[in-house]
Amino acid sequence: MALVHAQAADGEPTNHLNGYSMKQEFGTANDGKIPGKIHLRLPHEERSFVIGTVEAEIK
Repeated sequence: MALVHAQAADGEPTNHLNGYSMKQEFGTANDGKIPGKIHLRLPHEERSFVIGTVEAEIK
C-alpha cells in the first residue's frame, strides 16, 4: 500500500510504502451500512495521523 501525505515543503508528495501503522475496526452491518473506525500513523518527521470513524455502504 502506498500512502501519500500532505505535500512536502518542495511541493512534491511523499509515498510511504512501509513503516506506517494502520488499524481498522468494523462493526455489525445494519440497514445496508457497516460502521467502522480507522487509526493511521505515518513514519515521517511530522508524525501525521488520522483517527476517526467511517461508514461503508453495502452495494
